[in-house]
Amino acid sequence: MKAITVRNPWAAAMFLDEAPKTIENRTWKTAYRGPLAIVAGTQPDTTPEADLAWRLVSPRPALRVGAIVGVVELLNIHQQFTAECDCVLESHGGWARCTRLSAPRPMQHWVLGSPRLLASHQVFPYRGFLGIGELGAGISEALLKAIA
Repeated sequence: MKAITVRNPWAAAMFLDEAPKTIENRTWKTAYRGPLAIVAGTQPDTTPEADLAWRLVSPRPALRVGAIVGVVELLNIHQQFTAECDCVLESHGGWARCTRLSAPRPMQHWVLGSPRLLASHQVFPYRGFLGIGELGAGISEALLKAIA
């Protein structure tokens, strides 16, 4: 199974009961589609953009960090409308962000579905990484059992 590292509150927002985060905004894309483990990074996002997401996830119990917190399906990836676009796509619950980028690379919207949060007693400590990575066979099998 593949995995990506996402900082909180964004990782936790993918598993909200109501209006979960269905778009992951990245500056790069992948040909991969399928199950994607979400590793909650050890460093939180403290940017002003994260303020609303923090309010949405704050009633939850302590957020896990440095661990796999759940699995989503990576359904599709599409590019923002233009590099100059500054909009929010309502069709994805407001999670798709188009921003002006200093680099001429357009934002890629990773379309996510079927979020499956691990139960709090199911802990899969995992060190995050840049990009998309492959989980080992043993941890992939244990993770698939845990979310079944």
